[in-house]
Amino acid sequence: MATLKKTAKNAVPAKVIEKKIAPKQPKKSKISTINEVASKKIVVSEKISKKPVKAEQVSATIPKAATESKKDQAVASDGFKIILATLFSLIFIVSFVANGFLYYSFVKEKKTVKDDITSSQNKINEVEAKLNNLSIGLDTLSKNQPNAPTPTPTTLQISKPTATSDRWRGPSEARFVWVSYTDFLCPFCSKIHPSLSQINVDFPDVAVVYRNYPLTAIHPTAIKLAEGAECVAKLNGNDSYWKFTDKIFENQQTITPQQLPALATSLGLNGENVKSCMDNNELTSKVAGDSETSGKLLGAAGLGTPTSVIYDTKTDKNLVISGALPYEQLKQSLQDFISKNK
Repeated sequence: MATLKKTAKNAVPAKVIEKKIAPKQPKKSKISTINEVASKKIVVSEKISKKPVKAEQVSATIPKAATESKKDQAVASDGFKIILATLFSLIFIVSFVANGFLYYSFVKEKKTVKDDITSSQNKINEVEAKLNNLSIGLDTLSKNQPNAPTPTPTTLQISKPTATSDRWRGPSEARFVWVSYTDFLCPFCSKIHPSLSQINVDFPDVAVVYRNYPLTAIHPTAIKLAEGAECVAKLNGNDSYWKFTDKIFENQQTITPQQLPALATSLGLNGENVKSCMDNNELTSKVAGDSETSGKLLGAAGLGTPTSVIYDTKTDKNLVISGALPYEQLKQSLQDFISKNK
């Protein structure tokens, strides 16, 4: 036992034993060391770059990239210029169209204003002409009147009305006759015309007669309208005359002598014959004579149109009624005249 302990005490450690037992490694030669180092350098160089870049390649790459960058900038610049050009073209087109529209509107408005001015001037000229004619008519009337004003006469020395010589409506043997001196363009004659038609209805034994008194000084075409109505009476009789007269007064605001043939045709009459009668002035002298006679008779008395005379064909007594009075007043005057002269 003691021997074992001693032996253990004097035992050599295992590491020492292994060291001593392990064979010594042979020393590397200088050549192998140099090769090993060279080998490591090669590995390191391959790791750094498998394909080493030459200096010439690097220097050639730099200007190439710069050139490509300039090309990109040029393309971008050209694109911007195209956009600006397109934008300016659109602005120009819009401006051109807008200016064209404004110019058209201006020209149209200018033409409208010019037409309005021309129309207004024509109306002014018409009014001036009418005023001038009115002034002439007033001068003519004033010359036919005495210096001192006289009251409206109650009677007139007119020619006796007859169914054969006058434009007559009513019974041919009528004792009492309503004679009206008329102008087809006189507004008051137009106003009294329906009342005189009503006289024939309310007084069937009374006749109504129209005599021409066109005031040519203020109504230049009135004498030609009177001629047209006389032509109708000559060609178709008194009944057609009165129908024709009704139509003239209904259209007094727009009627012209040139429209009379068509007006006659609309009533079933021969418009061409009426036109021929008017064109040949077949009844011009008759109407002129009526107008002269009426002018002397009424002008001297200070009377115009319409002037009415209620005439008693039995006694030749008469009553003057001046103006377009309301129908009730006209009716009352006729009743009173008939009552006094029975």
